[in-house]
Amino acid sequence: MHMKEYKVLASEKPSAANPVPQIFANNVFAPNEIIARSKTFNLLRKQYKIKLATGVVLKMEEVPQHNDGKVRTFGVRAAYIIKRKTVNVHKEIRALSRAEAVFSLWQDLRSRHSVRPETVGIIEVTEIATKDITSKELLQIATNPRYPLFDKRIPLSDPSCKVVALDRA
Repeated sequence: MHMKEYKVLASEKPSAANPVPQIFANNVFAPNEIIARSKTFNLLRKQYKIKLATGVVLKMEEVPQHNDGKVRTFGVRAAYIIKRKTVNVHKEIRALSRAEAVFSLWQDLRSRHSVRPETVGIIEVTEIATKDITSKELLQIATNPRYPLFDKRIPLSDPSCKVVALDRA
């Protein structure tokens, strides 16, 4: 799996003006801890004017993913920037875990809209019950999956089929 989910706790460094700074919690999807830290400080810089030099990461832990082999349907809300416009998107994705659903969304946005992963902001990832699925394709797969049966074996009674034994001595 290429993506991991991290829970990052960060705050501003204590100073004389602010001895007890506010702590910010953020869930980040990233391939490793370094990129998760970078994404956290990008968010803090844009929303709260806390730069990397004035901020500190208090705790960073990887969120464990459910991986019991059961395929779930996730609703992923995201926003991405393309040509100086912010586009909000909601997509329903079938995956084994939340991180795989986000990775699948990134691949889909990259292929359909040429969006770079660093411009995609994940807003929310929720698990969707089967009755709440709105996508026709996913509903067809989730409710009653039917797969075609392919039988490519040649019957032995076919006259054009000959059994040949090779002597490899």
